[in-house]
Amino acid sequence: MHATRGRNRARKARPPERRSKTYLSNFEVPRTDDVAWRGLLDLGDMVGIEYNVHFWETLPWSARGRRLGAETGRVVVLPHRTLRWNNREWWSVRTQVFCRSSLAEENSMELPLRLLADDERWDCQGCGICCRSVIIKLSDEEYRRIRNQHWEEDPRFRGKKLFVRMSLFPPVYRLAHRADGFCVFLNDEKRCSIHAKFGAEAKPLLCRMFPYQVVPLERYAYLTVRRNCPSAALQQGPTLAEQESEWRPMVKTDRLRPRPKQVPPLTRHYRVSWRRFLAAADVLEELTCDRRFPIVRRLAAGLTFCRALDGCRLTTLSNAEYAELLRLLKGAAHEEASEFFRDRKPPGWATRLIFRRVLADYLRLHPRYVLENSWRGRFRWAKLGIRMALGGGTMHELAPDFPPADWKHLESPLGTLSADVLRPLDDYFESLTKTKRFAVAGRKGWALTERYRAVAVSFAAAMWFLRLIAYERPVETDDVVQAVITIERGEGHAPLGSATYRKRLRAVEYRNELGRLIAWYAR
Repeated sequence: MHATRGRNRARKARPPERRSKTYLSNFEVPRTDDVAWRGLLDLGDMVGIEYNVHFWETLPWSARGRRLGAETGRVVVLPHRTLRWNNREWWSVRTQVFCRSSLAEENSMELPLRLLADDERWDCQGCGICCRSVIIKLSDEEYRRIRNQHWEEDPRFRGKKLFVRMSLFPPVYRLAHRADGFCVFLNDEKRCSIHAKFGAEAKPLLCRMFPYQVVPLERYAYLTVRRNCPSAALQQGPTLAEQESEWRPMVKTDRLRPRPKQVPPLTRHYRVSWRRFLAAADVLEELTCDRRFPIVRRLAAGLTFCRALDGCRLTTLSNAEYAELLRLLKGAAHEEASEFFRDRKPPGWATRLIFRRVLADYLRLHPRYVLENSWRGRFRWAKLGIRMALGGGTMHELAPDFPPADWKHLESPLGTLSADVLRPLDDYFESLTKTKRFAVAGRKGWALTERYRAVAVSFAAAMWFLRLIAYERPVETDDVVQAVITIERGEGHAPLGSATYRKRLRAVEYRNELGRLIAWYAR
């Protein structure tokens, strides 16, 4: 009897507007397997439909703004306003419907490729850096093809492990590495043995495609070059337009063909349409590419823009109001960022601890750091990570391939660097924002503002590596190129795109010390 009374009280406490099912007027969102959901659209795009529905749901505070699945199909539910009723929070939500297209049409769609107006250049110099500490995942066809080349009969490869199994079911393989971290097929002339014996077509597709990278957006895709190569970082060689005969056949393959991409979140709490997402990304591009200021001030302005955007409520804004909001935030970005440079102070101890842990992840990506695929190498790496987190010892003790710089030297001012010396670093960050590569590539699930913060932290890491490499001597262009290669590799490094790293950045952002961090290491 008492249980019945409890159920009756719970039934009375339910608001009358609550529905067990979502009704979208006369429109039904099908739940079939042949539907591909391309991205959010709104009325401002003139091609989508927006419905205000009577849909009530109890959600924890942590679920605010996350993607939900309604009972009538896959939709995105955005919080409209918060109401309090019977001492509980209820969410009134506004539902925006995805644009639908058949799965076959989506898979067959090929995005047009664009090149940057500023010609990007590259030419292979045979340095072998691209073949070091890089994971080359093989398709089934590539694995069988290289297997059938019978490298075990070659005296140079007899008894050597050529492949590493990455998973059991289904079996997936990658190319093996030597003890020094280089690919097992790299010969003494810093050339690929597969290329030398069987031609370029016999190599894995990822090797042939390097350093080209396709960045798919909604209606088009950019073709750019990764700066994980000295000639690409220095912009040496023919332009991408002049190399079209080389990269065009490769982007026609199924593995690299550019396809429409789902729009990432704008902020931690909001998903928007491609139109609004790219509008915010364009603002970050303009701030980062404004050459009236040094690169550190541009990145600091981008950080203040991201922090302000995170604090905005975007659900009820029209397209015109959203554009005006971006304009106002952009106009105030440089002025708000100037506080980090009036009196440069070191970041707090917690931020320094997090940053040293990030540096340990970047250190193993540096071209001069030798990875050892052995238990001795793993023990050495664990010891290095602990010592770096504590900030003790010299770098030569931790990593013999680096100069004997101590931590006090690594925190000292770097001095004024000429624009010509820093040009590879400036070009790298400008390319990241112009192609929107930072906004959509890698770091799955990260919001635009979080991705930009990771870019800013990579700048602080690059300036730290300049102090380390140019120990007791002036910084040279080659030092900057090595720093660019290091942070470029970090864009695809799993630990620097993990949920743990994301939480670390949030902890630093919560203290509002990201701007102070990059200003401190840019001295």
